[in-house]
Amino acid sequence: MDIDVWASTEEVRVLVKECMAKCKPMVIIELGTFTGVGTQAIANFVSTYSDKQANLYTFDGLSEVVYQDVGIDKFSYRLKGPTVDLWPEVIAKRNARISQEYPNCQITFIEGIIRDTLPRAMLEIGEWDFCFHDSTHSPHLQLEDFRAMEPWSHIGSMILFDDADQGFMVFFLEQVNNWTAENVSVENRVTGLLVAERVA
Repeated sequence: MDIDVWASTEEVRVLVKECMAKCKPMVIIELGTFTGVGTQAIANFVSTYSDKQANLYTFDGLSEVVYQDVGIDKFSYRLKGPTVDLWPEVIAKRNARISQEYPNCQITFIEGIIRDTLPRAMLEIGEWDFCFHDSTHSPHLQLEDFRAMEPWSHIGSMILFDDADQGFMVFFLEQVNNWTAENVSVENRVTGLLVAERVA
């Protein structure tokens, strides 16, 4: 069973690259590392717009400890496959990708429940340019994560939410100021993406 089928679709990766080409981020946040496929794509893309080193902070809330405490095989359930323990494969793939050296990108992996780790980490990360949010997948939690990051945003900061629908865009815009947002549909998916940019 290939757990990389969980990786974002090609359409999502193209949109990530378009956002990065626009804002040319040097401080990047990724929420939801999983196997590191997205992390690897983001790190590799930096060299297309910069010859300086960017910093990519990637967070994953589903740590091995949390996985064991939950006591369910989340990955087999989502993949509709046989009940097998896929966690060692997830860890191996993720570790290989985040420990790899990238030409113009330094990766920092932060493990633990994102609602706990993100606010603390932002004190060290400071101002950020681009975020790919591929975690929690719940409007209220997505907004909570955004609130933890927003004070360190600047005009031109962009965030791309995966698994967002039209309702989330309305909800998002009702809750925030100084940001524009656009929904992007993805073929063969119920939910799409939300691209938001700070404009003031």
